[in-house]
Amino acid sequence: MSGISQMRLGTVDKIQEAGYLGAVRCFDHKDHSDPDAVTPLSAMKIKARLVLNDSGGNLTPGTGATYKAGYTGKRVGAASGANAICHGIVDPYLSSVVANGSYFWLIIEGPVDYVLAGSGGLTAGDLLQTAASGAFVTATPGTNPIGHSGYAIENIAADAEGQVYFHNPFAPLD
Repeated sequence: MSGISQMRLGTVDKIQEAGYLGAVRCFDHKDHSDPDAVTPLSAMKIKARLVLNDSGGNLTPGTGATYKAGYTGKRVGAASGANAICHGIVDPYLSSVVANGSYFWLIIEGPVDYVLAGSGGLTAGDLLQTAASGAFVTATPGTNPIGHSGYAIENIAADAEGQVYFHNPFAPLD
């Protein structure tokens, strides 16, 4: 699978080979929107899985997504919904939406620099809860844990993007 390393975060369809679907790679936490960036933003790692958009529509960078039934770890079937499981975050370093049929990185754990906050926004330290259309809102611990997806690292205004640490306690795969 040496070819998979040629597809960095912030790119779509550099690899278009079904045999690579499901591959997991770890990336340094840096500004992946700049291919020449080397300065780390933290010492944490970003863990991502190569998947195919099989949702029938476009997926927005920085939003939550769920695997397609029968294709766990290989295909994304939809944006995550309110109080539902989120399997990962659509690569937030992309400059445009992920078209149906495109290969892309789904972040499955680690720091995510541009995640969409829903109504009410998020405060640093808030527990993340899935909201409509792949966005995230503040969760109350102990209520609807299936949608809990990590923590806000910084304050994020409603309908804006900001940094979170994504962790899915219900991940079907490593």
